[in-house]
Amino acid sequence: MPSFDRIAPALSGGADTNLACVGAEVEKPYLLDRLPLVDGERISQQLMEIVRNNPGFYDIYTRRERMEPKLRDTRSIYLRRPANFNQLNVRSTIDTAHLLDCENTRMWAVFSPYIDEFVALLTRDYGISRLGRVFITKLLPQADIGPHVDYGYYFKCYHRFHLPLQTQPGCRFIVEEQEQELEQGGLYRLNNCKLHAVENRSFDERVHLIVDAV
Repeated sequence: MPSFDRIAPALSGGADTNLACVGAEVEKPYLLDRLPLVDGERISQQLMEIVRNNPGFYDIYTRRERMEPKLRDTRSIYLRRPANFNQLNVRSTIDTAHLLDCENTRMWAVFSPYIDEFVALLTRDYGISRLGRVFITKLLPQADIGPHVDYGYYFKCYHRFHLPLQTQPGCRFIVEEQEQELEQGGLYRLNNCKLHAVENRSFDERVHLIVDAV
């Protein structure tokens, strides 16, 4: 199985442990590729059931969508976010693009044990040793996220994993010249330091779990 260059000792204390990136940039010799994952379909269904039963979770934090025009048609549930976020004067997402340290929000516990299981699988199969930001995001029907690059030192220090929880024909990921329709329950690794975009031409929401890790 593929493995990533480790920059820190293995996880200790379980997936809930608060971990920090030491600041080493990681190599990303890929655009968007699919990786093997055991039980991805089951985990995605269980996480999506929690989302459906708690639609109000999307309304807890909406500043990111209000700050960034490209995210106007998205809504997110944040399970891990930058540490000391509430003490910052955040005017745009670039204000947090240098923050490497992350901490769990109270939403993490709501999605246990399935989010713990998913992180444990990433640890076992791909040798991840540190977690960054973790969130569930939806793209509304007949909407898109325009072409953009995620700038900032933070994004150079983490790999970004996608686990589609709900998707359907008409949902496309575009990374430079590569276009792909992702499958529900599949594990994907995205180089978000490259130009990328998302289209949802379906009449239902596209929902993904996103995990930054090394």
